[in-house]
Amino acid sequence: MYYKEAILCLMFATAEADGQMREDELISIVTMKDVFRGHNEQDIIALYKEYKERFADKDFSETASIMTRQIPEELFLATLSILADIIVLDFNVDIKEGSFISIVANHMGISDTAVKVLLLTALSRKLMMNTGRGEPFTS
Repeated sequence: MYYKEAILCLMFATAEADGQMREDELISIVTMKDVFRGHNEQDIIALYKEYKERFADKDFSETASIMTRQIPEELFLATLSILADIIVLDFNVDIKEGSFISIVANHMGISDTAVKVLLLTALSRKLMMNTGRGEPFTS
């Protein structure tokens, strides 16, 4: 599995952390495909089905450990930023989602403080976009 697929699998796991992946979460993941050049919607959905089969018996920590080992260190913060965007889709940082991103960060060697900053930044950006005051920015 390549690092882009590992990031997508972490996105799936994050979206499912609260018990299920909502339709808006899956749509958001699929529409982030510009980030994942070379993957079309069908590829992403096929990867999701493969992820469901391969990681059905794994807990958060095992999934995070397996996936983070495949991601280059220079992409750790960008990966966490993408996961934060998934978490704040519904304006609700669920304890399970927050725990999962912390577990991922721990496997990456990134502090919990950095995770909280990323979550607050993602939530602020989402709020600004919803009120029409913000412009999307790319990183």
